Formats: sequence, structure tokens, C-alpha cells
Amino acid sequence: PDAIGTLAQLDSLYLSDNRISTRSFPPTFTDMPSLKGLMLQRNLLNEVPHAFLGLRQMEELFLDHNRIAFLPDAFCELVNLKELSIAGNDLRSLPRDFGSLSSLEVLHLEGNAIETLPKSFGGCQRLKRLYLQDNCLTKLQSCVGRCLRLEVLNVENNQIEKV
Repeated sequence: PDAIGTLAQLDSLYLSDNRISTRSFPPTFTDMPSLKGLMLQRNLLNEVPHAFLGLRQMEELFLDHNRIAFLPDAFCELVNLKELSIAGNDLRSLPRDFGSLSSLEVLHLEGNAIETLPKSFGGCQRLKRLYLQDNCLTKLQSCVGRCLRLEVLNVENNQIEKV
């Protein structure tokens, strides 16, 4: 409902395991200045709702197991994201400016169809854990080598022929 935008003190919102579609979000959704965590796993999202893109203070976003095929360029404006989980969707690529998400520490992209990472990916300088298993990568790109704080890198079950 539109009234959800009036919850100005809401810090975390758990909406997983429902039947929420992309069109379910009212414009007032962006009026929640305190929202830092949003959990929407296992819903019916076929794209990232535009209402999310105004939530620049968001630090945790979980969109696992939906039907998302692409991330819009404006997604890269969520520069305060520390943890992003978008596993089990239909992503084939990431936006060109994905590296501008420089606050990211944990990134779950497993179970998509990602073939390559954008050159800007190395801009994710705070990244500690990167999960890329079960994708379509054919090589481990040099941009990953610029993520100097990386502690966990999982690229199991891809199509990588050499390291």
C-alpha cells in the first residue's frame, strides 16, 4: 500500500517468500530515508523496481530467486550497498559501471548466466566475498585482481579453462 512510504523510521523490510511483482511498489516506497535492508527473495520480480533506485542509503539488498534478467544502469547509484545478493536469477551481465558500487563487501551472483564481468568491476575495492559459482564464465578476468581485499572467491561450476 502507499502507506508504506510513511514508515520513516523503518530500518529493515522483510518481504521474502511472497508473490510480489515488479509493479507492486508504490512511488512512495522511496520515501523511507532510514531503510537500510530490503529482503525480497523468492518473489515474482522480473526486473529491479524503479522505486528501489531512489533508496541510496540502502546497505543490504537481497533479490535471490526471482526472474531478474538485467540490472539497469541506475542500479549503480546505490553506492552505499555493502551486501548484494541476486543469486538464482537470469542475469547474463552486469551494468558497465558496476564498479561504482565501491562499498560492496559481499556479492552473491551465483546461479545466473553471467558470461563476463565489466571492466569497472575492479572498482569494488572493499569486496571481501565474491560468489560467482554456477554461471557461464569462460575466464577469470583481470578486473577481479584489483579487488585487493578479497578473502573468498567462488567460481565453481563455470566454463573456465585456465586461471
